[in-house]
Amino acid sequence: MALMGLMAGSVVGRFQKLVGRAVTAALSRQRVEGMFSRYVSHQVARHLLDQGENTLTLPGRRCRVTVLMTDIRGFTTLSSKLPPEEVVSLLNDYFEKLVPQVFAHEGTLDKFIGDAMLIVFGAPLPQDDQEIRACRLALALQRVVAEVSAERSRRGHPAVQMGIGINTGDVVAGIVGAPERQEYTVLGDPVNVTARLEGIAAGGTILMTEATYRRVADRVRATPLPPVMVKGKAEPLVIYQLLEVLT
Repeated sequence: MALMGLMAGSVVGRFQKLVGRAVTAALSRQRVEGMFSRYVSHQVARHLLDQGENTLTLPGRRCRVTVLMTDIRGFTTLSSKLPPEEVVSLLNDYFEKLVPQVFAHEGTLDKFIGDAMLIVFGAPLPQDDQEIRACRLALALQRVVAEVSAERSRRGHPAVQMGIGINTGDVVAGIVGAPERQEYTVLGDPVNVTARLEGIAAGGTILMTEATYRRVADRVRATPLPPVMVKGKAEPLVIYQLLEVLT
């Protein structure tokens, strides 16, 4: 009887451990999916997990991406003239409409930087058509900004415009940070160049580098602009203004 009791206890113990592991795995998966869903659609987050990306310590990997950065023109000046509550309302008005567009075009929302967004195509999952996806998203974002601004104007609120920069290149992508706070992000010179390009894009315009344009030249209508010098580059940057996606 004692032996049977020990055996039963052993079986129960093993069963409890198995259940514990299953619960831990489920919670871990839920945690990872929840984290990635901040950056990509839920479908992409689940695909990452199904492919085995099921830890919070994804190592950095080098990959080619297309980076898109947006910024609301004159936001600093505008926000200094508005009550804090209205500034938050303004940002929420735009981001609530813009973020769904990012996911609809299967972009990765890397981060918000104040009134700016950093969006990536080609990571965490490869995308052979990443450049044209970025172009389509940029045009969609400008349309949304115009619509939201028109509605805000009708309600007597200040309207704004957005400048967008697009660039393609090799970066390191992965999860960085301390255990208490981690984020999936991309690092490298192409990100810096995109930020410089976005910084000179006038409100309502979309600028792209030659690196991006070469891969979409036959699918877009774009105007070549005079080369510009940007911080960190010894040579002028060849740029184009995106006007339309043809196919």
